[in-house]
Amino acid sequence: MISRFERGALRDLSRLAESDAKTIVDAIGAFAETGVGDVKKLRAQDPPAWRLRVGRFRVLYRREGATLIVVAVKDRRDAYR
Repeated sequence: MISRFERGALRDLSRLAESDAKTIVDAIGAFAETGVGDVKKLRAQDPPAWRLRVGRFRVLYRREGATLIVVAVKDRRDAYR
């Protein structure tokens, strides 16, 4: 699976500590390759969206064919507001 980042997700990553951003990018890459991770489908989202849990962070993404589009990267306390 190919992963792509929207502008907002890149902005979110740039605001994180470098070590946290690297961990998140590595986790996204591993998930894109293997499809294994702590993933849940988000309710009431149109188009359908999912979240990948990476420690205390949540990676919000959607799928378009074989492409994983990262929409946002948020701290757990801010992710669902």
